[in-house]
Order: sequence, then structure tokens, then C-alpha cells
Amino acid sequence: MIKINKTVRKDIEFAQQETDALLKSNSELLSKNELLEIRVQELQNELENAKQVIKEKDALTQRQGKEITSLKNIIAELETKLSKFDEGKQLTILKMNKQNDMQENLSIKAQVLEKQVHALTDALLNCEQSMEALLMEKSKISNQSFYLKS
Repeated sequence: MIKINKTVRKDIEFAQQETDALLKSNSELLSKNELLEIRVQELQNELENAKQVIKEKDALTQRQGKEITSLKNIIAELETKLSKFDEGKQLTILKMNKQNDMQENLSIKAQVLEKQVHALTDALLNCEQSMEALLMEKSKISNQSFYLKS
């Protein structure tokens, strides 16, 4: 029986060593499992935080997209107003140029009329002088004829 006992004892010791090794391995695995669970929890928290950041950034992107669209609409409206303003400005410039041309034409016409008035005045003066000369000549002739008749 001693031999069986030694063999059984060896088997028990071996089993005890294996149990101890398994317990140690199991304890290490539990420790690693706890660390992994902590890491998984940290990663889940990071994932939730990342999802929240993404959600906030998506909302910000959508708001900015709406703002960009609104600003584009405002720019389009302002471009339309600017275009109309430029057209009005061009029309005003054309009107001013037309008025300047008309004023220049009127000024030229006034100068021409003034020259015509001067020419007519000179002609009238010449006519008056000629008539006076003719009347004086006639008067002389009449006087001479009167003296000749007498």
C-alpha cells in the first residue's frame, strides 16, 4: 500500500501543483479580464464621447451649411441689386452725357445765334449808314435841283 500511497501521493501532489498552477493562471486571467473590462469600459466611454463630438460637429456642420446657403442667397440678392444699381448708374451717365451734349449743342447754337445777331446788327448798321448816305445824297440832289430851278 505504501507504493500506492506514494503513487497516489505523487498524483495528488501533481494534481495539487496543477491546481495551484491553474489557480495562479486563473487568477492572472481574472486580473487580465478585469483590466480588459476596464479598458473596454474606457473604450466605450471614448466611443460615446466620440459619438457625442461627431453629433455636435454634424449639428455645427448643418448650421454652418444653412448659414452658407443663407449667405449665398444674400450675396445673390446683393449682386442683383448691384447689377440694377450699375444699370441705373450707366443710364444716369448716359442721361448726363446726353444733357451735356444737348447743353454743348445749345451753347454752340447760342454762339451761332449771337454771331448771326452781330452780323445782322452790323448789316443793319451798314444799311442805316447806307440809307443815311443815300438820304444825304438825295437831300443834296434835291437841294441842288431846287437851286437849279430857282
